Amino acid sequence: MNCCFIGHRKICVNDDLINHLKELILKLIKIGVNNFIFGSNSEFDNLCYQIVYEYKKIYDIKLINYCCGKEIRKFDEIKIPANTRNAGRYIYIERNKAMIDDSDIIIFYYSKSYLPTSQTKSGTDIAYSYAQKCKK
Repeated sequence: MNCCFIGHRKICVNDDLINHLKELILKLIKIGVNNFIFGSNSEFDNLCYQIVYEYKKIYDIKLINYCCGKEIRKFDEIKIPANTRNAGRYIYIERNKAMIDDSDIIIFYYSKSYLPTSQTKSGTDIAYSYAQKCKK
């Protein structure tokens, strides 16, 4: 089974969030999720990556990157979704859709009130709406 992480670039990291994610990810591993899909270097993505990377030392799981550019973290596999090749400025939206399409479970860090500077809608908001439409 596959799980991906999608969240805002800036988040409020605290012990409660970290502990909640550790418990949630461990539960997912124990029910058979063995592939964890990551996108860009948002704060949420980085936090989830750190947790899954630590669990990888104990469990037989894979870290997969759906790449849109340079990546500095270590992954077992890197994919470039076909729908991103000619997506232009919508590359991250298309990448998120590919991550959602290929995942059984999506973990979001999403706030309706979050609005990045110079945008009218956040990429996470678009991805969340798409996941709901896909009934995920």
